[in-house]
Amino acid sequence: MFCIRKLIRRTRRPLEELTEATHRVAAGDYHSRVTPTGDEELRGLAVAFNGMTEQIGRRFETLAVLSKLDRHILKSSELEEIVQAVLKHARDMLPCELLAVLVFDENCADVARLHVARYAEEVITCETRVEVPAALGSLLDTCEPIVELQAGDAAFESVRDLISDWRADRRFGVLPIRTDKGVQGAVAIAYSTPNASDRASLDFALGLAERLAVAISNADRRHALVRQAHYDGLTGLPNRVLFKDRLAQRIAHGQRSRKQFALLFIDLDRFKNINDSFGHTSGDELLKGVAARFAEELSEMDTIARLGGDEFTIITSDIDSAADAANAAQTVLSALARPVLLGDIEHFVSASIGIAVYPQDGVTTDILLRNADIAMYRAKAAGAGRFAYYEEAMNREAMERVELESELRQALARDELSVVYQPRIDLRTGAIIGVEALSRWHHPRFGMVPPGRFIRVAEDSGLIIAIGDRVLREICSRYHYWRRAGIEVRRLAYNVSVRQLQAPGFTKTLREIVERTRIPRGVLEIEITESVLATDIDYLTAVLEELSAMGVKVAIDDFGTGYSSLSYLRSLPIDALKIDKSFLPPPGERTSAALCEAIIAMSRALNVVPIAEGVESPEQAAFLLANGCEIAQGFYFSRPVSAEDIVRRYGREAYSEELGRGAVG
Repeated sequence: MFCIRKLIRRTRRPLEELTEATHRVAAGDYHSRVTPTGDEELRGLAVAFNGMTEQIGRRFETLAVLSKLDRHILKSSELEEIVQAVLKHARDMLPCELLAVLVFDENCADVARLHVARYAEEVITCETRVEVPAALGSLLDTCEPIVELQAGDAAFESVRDLISDWRADRRFGVLPIRTDKGVQGAVAIAYSTPNASDRASLDFALGLAERLAVAISNADRRHALVRQAHYDGLTGLPNRVLFKDRLAQRIAHGQRSRKQFALLFIDLDRFKNINDSFGHTSGDELLKGVAARFAEELSEMDTIARLGGDEFTIITSDIDSAADAANAAQTVLSALARPVLLGDIEHFVSASIGIAVYPQDGVTTDILLRNADIAMYRAKAAGAGRFAYYEEAMNREAMERVELESELRQALARDELSVVYQPRIDLRTGAIIGVEALSRWHHPRFGMVPPGRFIRVAEDSGLIIAIGDRVLREICSRYHYWRRAGIEVRRLAYNVSVRQLQAPGFTKTLREIVERTRIPRGVLEIEITESVLATDIDYLTAVLEELSAMGVKVAIDDFGTGYSSLSYLRSLPIDALKIDKSFLPPPGERTSAALCEAIIAMSRALNVVPIAEGVESPEQAAFLLANGCEIAQGFYFSRPVSAEDIVRRYGREAYSEELGRGAVG
């Protein structure tokens, strides 16, 4: 009996200890262990229990570390911080002497950022830029989730050299960091003890690699969102949002340093023509080429941005004076002087540039941008490929233009615009042979508004289309009125702008008015300036050929003062060249005389009629006739007058008296 009780006590004690340990484990104490005692079966049970609790404890410790890393990934937006946290916490779970994390550069997989933790030395090395060995790169592309490198392998030597660890007993394990984009980096483990590569350690290492993959993916997404919000998707340049931020920073720097800088507002000339003629794909390629050209030619200290469409801005570095901003503007114009190749076609593009200088032209982002924009329009008005500075007077002018446009709209509604006519004279006979129609505006409060003021506003606002239609109806209705008065008007001329030529239905409207008013073929003439030739030449050719087929004559106004090309004059249906008054020679002046003679000779050679305008003296009239120009107009003959004055001056009763004074013998 005694032996039985003793046997029971020897058996119950280990079981009680095992039961107590089980309760402690259930309470979360995974370090609880039991002493193997009793017979062989009880000792085996104790060993199995201790092994189980060790595994469970380690697993929970692993989950705790990984959970801590997960929280770090959720809270931190910086990949560098997350990598440092991985290196710091990994030593608690990995029995290794060294851990390295390699993160590939997003633009080049041959370059990476290397982070190394040397646990024996208590050192964690921050980000170092390194080249990725080819052997390691090839291994990562094809290897399993984890691979143990063997001494003598090319990849083994590459890793050893990369992390500068040459211990003879060193062993290496490598895990690729894979995201949706492929391999984005690697984790390298250096160890000497065999238990460093047990299943638990490997599982933990895989967990690290997976979390690093998540962190890299998150960083890529954040970077993409930031880039999308702050950079232009087409050219890669800063967009309007980032530009305004950079400009604000530049202003703050200027306030601290008391230094000047310039803001350039760039608008490409005639970009719409390329878009319309060659398609938006070609237009986009042109914009990318222009952006690249700017980046090549300008200083790295300058900020280049695309605001949208064909508008760019440049914030310069510090300048000593406002005049220095011209250097940046000239650099832009020179960069655009070279053709941009799109496919097999060379395209030439120019730009109009407005310059605003800090602080004299503005001390806030909005004011500087507005004033640079105003200056750009001033440059564009002066002609393609130019730059202009902002002046405060220009701002007042801009406000006046807004008011003038509003008044002009009301003037059209109130029928305040009138038409006057300047006679064209046959220099051989002194007879009137045609008229040029000109718009005039008599404002009820301001009086006569100069044509130079309101015509430009009309063109910019599009009101020129309505004005042009009114002029056309007026002159066509006057034709028969003059005929009844005995005046032989062989040509009715009026000015047509680029805006009118490009307006939908221009030729249709013209045809309807001509047919309704029964104007004979060859009587109506449109005058276009040379600047029209710089627009879409194919479209222009089609419009002019349609007009020519209708019997409408075409004259080039102010010839020699703007854009000109003899090849266009030869190929387009041009009937007349109007010689600008600046080429008419004053008495004794040979240079102007030679130029005028050359224009007349060229007109004859091209089989077009030369017409002189701005004739102010009998000597000029005589010179023109002597050199083969037989038609002229100008103050010498008559100022622009009303339709009724044309009748009073050139009608049947006044014909002989009035023309005698204007004839050139």
